[in-house]
Amino acid sequence: MRPTEAVSRRPRTFTAALLYWEGATLLGTSTAAPYSVSRAPATFNITANASDSDGTVSKVDFYQGATL
Repeated sequence: MRPTEAVSRRPRTFTAALLYWEGATLLGTSTAAPYSVSRAPATFNITANASDSDGTVSKVDFYQGATL
């Protein structure tokens, strides 16, 4: 599974979009509170809770473009 983030450049808006994966694992997302504000440059913590029907998700990688 390789989630990839696309960020909207509109003021005061952060949108996470475009998740890519292999196989039939279902994906869910969550974002920061709707009224949270960060100014560039900024750091965001990203975490994953992953599972599938047979319980064998062994690794989740986060990429920004081609960078792990």
